Amino acid sequence: YSYAENGEYQLAIDNYTKCLKIVPDYAKAYNNRGIAYRKLKNYKDAIADYTRAIKIDPDYAKAYNNRALAYYNLKNYKDEIADYTRAIRIDPDYTSAYYNRGLAYSKLKNYKDAIADYTRVIKIDPDDATAYKKRAFAYSKLKNYKDAIADYTRVIRKKPDDAKTYCRRGRSYHLLKDYDKAISDYTFAVKRSRNYSLAYYYRGEVYLSLGMKNTKKGFDNLAIENYNKSICNFNDAFKKGFANSRNTNNIIFLSRGISYSYVGEHEKAISDYTKYISLSPSSLAYCLRGISKKYMR
Repeated sequence: YSYAENGEYQLAIDNYTKCLKIVPDYAKAYNNRGIAYRKLKNYKDAIADYTRAIKIDPDYAKAYNNRALAYYNLKNYKDEIADYTRAIRIDPDYTSAYYNRGLAYSKLKNYKDAIADYTRVIKIDPDDATAYKKRAFAYSKLKNYKDAIADYTRVIRKKPDDAKTYCRRGRSYHLLKDYDKAISDYTFAVKRSRNYSLAYYYRGEVYLSLGMKNTKKGFDNLAIENYNKSICNFNDAFKKGFANSRNTNNIIFLSRGISYSYVGEHEKAISDYTKYISLSPSSLAYCLRGISKKYMR
């Protein structure tokens, strides 16, 4: 066991194997060897060991939970969920199994059942901030932004410096068109994590939305101020590595292009539309580029 704790998984496997030669019906040894196999990404042997542990001890809830994790690694979500369910039948207060099953349901976009599992975790452990965060994410996927905001707020009370949670709550406010609160949350996120490119991008989107809103109302000066702020935030997002991050969304080029066009910088708008078209061709981008080219004549 100490080998596994120190990250020496092959040595752990070797020792569990010796142990099992002496005590062949030792369920815990099979389970622990399975953990070591999984750490080495040998998921098939891990599953085989968890299965042996379960055959020896059919009420071994941890072995079911661990086998489910290995099924997850193999993207076998159906068997993963089935094993979490078996673990929960054996131990109805097994929070890890509820939490992990919630993750599996979310992976399958079954957010309703995911929410039910995270809620069960919270009932057992009301201080589990991660369960609130995951439930909030599931609520947002169902467009239940008010409940998402309530859960993100609970997380923030427990973890007041969590920049990602501020950004996610800001996104929920944003989608409810509560722009002031969205900007406030995005601003806090970038203050706590200055390289948080996604928060800069989202804040830019809010200012773009405000600009378009004020343009419709005829508040041209205020609209221009909003568009300029959106451009600054999009530029900051690029500086912080947004275009190179796994969160990147090519729409940033389209959004910044729209902002540039509203402030009359059509050459820059055309450049952004062209970049967007090269990555994600769309009739809207072609149309907007055509309008900007018309203004350049």
